Amino acid sequence: MIHTFRRTSGAILAAMIVPLLAACGPSGPSTGSSNTGDPSQEPVATSAPTTESITLSAAQIGEIYGDLASSGMGIEDAWVGEWPQSDDQITVDGSTYVYDSAYASVEDLKAATEAVFTQEYATQAFYGSLSEQPPLFIDQDGKLYRLHIGGWGGDGTADVSTIEVTSQTADTIVFTANVKAEAGPDYTGNYMLVNVNGAWRLACSVGGMQW
Repeated sequence: MIHTFRRTSGAILAAMIVPLLAACGPSGPSTGSSNTGDPSQEPVATSAPTTESITLSAAQIGEIYGDLASSGMGIEDAWVGEWPQSDDQITVDGSTYVYDSAYASVEDLKAATEAVFTQEYATQAFYGSLSEQPPLFIDQDGKLYRLHIGGWGGDGTADVSTIEVTSQTADTIVFTANVKAEAGPDYTGNYMLVNVNGAWRLACSVGGMQW
């Protein structure tokens, strides 16, 4: 199954995001996957192992990635996509902000972000925009507002049927997969999943790192 999505292209935030995708490059020795059973008969891992290392099949890893990617696309859109469509707009220090009804506050958005991505990756890729002038998001009158500024086009999402495991431990899974790009040629995405308190999180973008 191929997960795809669209985002409105824009140049404003691309320069911030692209260099940070290097954080999800593979590392460590290659161990591959030794599970050769029928994936349809294997239980899907919904959380990360917390003690002994467990070898997950490519199909199981694809299920984990697919669940994270389905939420991650919306999270990435919030941070680097187009501004929300709303007539509820305010002006703060000369900058126009648009009401974002998807999240209650900056902290709510960060909680949703860290339910998909590692805190380290989120800090590198997204949170810096909160301390810029003007900040990307502000809380105002009990609501969340996003700066009226353009976004960038997404890379696409992995074709989970093409996943090849590079290495995996109880704490980290590194894999590659073909990505059908929204714009430009398709490419091989490099992905990393990290065990965060017993649950898997993406340590890279939904589109992976393009080598």
